Amino acid sequence: MWIYIFTICISCFLIWIAEKLNNNIKGFLLTLAVIIPSVISGVRADTVGTDVRSYVKPIWYLANSSDNLFSFINNQGSLISGDEVSRFEKGYMLFTYICTKINSSFFFNLFFSEFLIIGLTLLGLWRFKKNHNISVTLGMFVFYTMLYNPSLNIVRQSIAMAILAFAFNFLIEKKVFKYILLVIIATLFHQ
Repeated sequence: MWIYIFTICISCFLIWIAEKLNNNIKGFLLTLAVIIPSVISGVRADTVGTDVRSYVKPIWYLANSSDNLFSFINNQGSLISGDEVSRFEKGYMLFTYICTKINSSFFFNLFFSEFLIIGLTLLGLWRFKKNHNISVTLGMFVFYTMLYNPSLNIVRQSIAMAILAFAFNFLIEKKVFKYILLVIIATLFHQ
């Protein structure tokens, strides 16, 4: 548990420093603030999060062993848990397939899933800060304390929620087309 607390503190500290700066190092600090908890997510045991063993790892394994994208996405088999592969949303299936083709390690799949979740949440808060006076550090602290650990379990739902958190700014800015497009993409990860 201490590793998660330490990671959250480091990430929030880096975000806090980035909020105080107005130079090019800000992007580096924010990227590092996302990478650190994503690495922790990637190196965790596959027993952390019931969904990891029930669908994340089996789907990753299928993606690794598939010859092509279409045979993988249209797989009519079932997982050890009894779930049919076809019941999983196509966006998540495509995401997993692409991850395995970039790097076949399970670490990379877990890392990149969390990188997407934390990164989109941070970008959403950062964009929201431009129009409203909020503390991104406080927003990310709330995310880490309430949603980081659950995101290690409910992976597809967390990716969808992160996309929606990012999309919220387009709704406020009345950029309806971009907002609807992102909502559709989010539903490709979790309906």
